Amino acid sequence: MKYKKIGDILIINDEYSDEGLEELSKKHHVKTIMKIDHIQGTKREPVYKVLFGNETETINKENGCLFKLDLSKVMWSKGNNNERLRIAKLVEDDETVIDMFAGIGYFTIPIGVHSNAKQVYAIEFNPNSYHYLCENIKLNNNQIFYKSKCI
Repeated sequence: MKYKKIGDILIINDEYSDEGLEELSKKHHVKTIMKIDHIQGTKREPVYKVLFGNETETINKENGCLFKLDLSKVMWSKGNNNERLRIAKLVEDDETVIDMFAGIGYFTIPIGVHSNAKQVYAIEFNPNSYHYLCENIKLNNNQIFYKSKCI
């Protein structure tokens, strides 16, 4: 079975019997199991089905950064974790960074946490993603709040 664990939510790709979902939840220590069919539209919104549980908001920890998100409202690409850190390490000291189409802060947060950027501007037009972008700046505030702004 292929799956991704995001915070305390499991995203499964394969079909799974309803009877085994509670056991799968216990095995992976998750509160919810979902299947995301695809991401659609310019706002990159998920088409999904909750298979077990009912909470779709979680906090995911990656590379020393915290990301709060609701997987029923915004996308998350788990496969880009190395790229997010690699980009953050390319930022030079006192550089100003503009992150267009920032989503929930996929690159903004690691840049704020792992670089010495002077200022990070994050731009996002999806209201749900923007909400979580601002939440994530606050969530990581001990490291980046002073130099990041939601636009």
